[in-house]
Amino acid sequence: MNFVKILYSKPYFCYFGETIGFRVNTKAFPVTGIILAGGKSSRMGTEKGLLSINGKKMVERVAEAISAITDQCIIVSNTADYQFLNRPVYPDVYPDTGPLGGIYTGLLHTQTDWNLVVACDMPLVTGVLLEKILQHTAGALLVVPRVNGQIQPLCAGYHRGIREKLHHCILEQTFTMQQVIRQFGDAVCIVDCSGTQEEKNFVNINTPAELEQIKQHYEN
Repeated sequence: MNFVKILYSKPYFCYFGETIGFRVNTKAFPVTGIILAGGKSSRMGTEKGLLSINGKKMVERVAEAISAITDQCIIVSNTADYQFLNRPVYPDVYPDTGPLGGIYTGLLHTQTDWNLVVACDMPLVTGVLLEKILQHTAGALLVVPRVNGQIQPLCAGYHRGIREKLHHCILEQTFTMQQVIRQFGDAVCIVDCSGTQEEKNFVNINTPAELEQIKQHYEN
């Protein structure tokens, strides 16, 4: 494993070794999954999370990955379409503020300090990846994977203690997640997933063409 742990101003290397069998004890370390399903899906033209791949909705695949870690899961969405998952569904407190508004809403409603935020259009996410994110929470407020130089804030770990600062970002109209994350400085742990088995877990589906590609992945 060549995961690299980097604090923004204090980099150091951390090699995982064999961690596939690691399991999160949610009694000792309670955690909530927060599924973001409040996007407008403008490029797809329909509610992305409800699109099926190999007979299963994308949001169901995300929910299954989270269920491998914890029974606690909430959904942030501005429609009632996700109630079939039998999980609490909350609308954005601040509509039209992008993923930041969804994350803020989820952190307002969570009952646990640590939370795994995952977008509903990431059908390849796995419990193994989510477990590894949680391994890096010590001393951090955010644990954000990075793939090929790009941070992945929509499949990341967030401590609910950051709610006030996120609220401030919304009021200041600082909506870009990269800008938001940089405001936390040393409290951010960046986990480099480039070149690992988990790299493909970060694929997200935005267009009909991308949907067809991922369907072929499952067929093959």
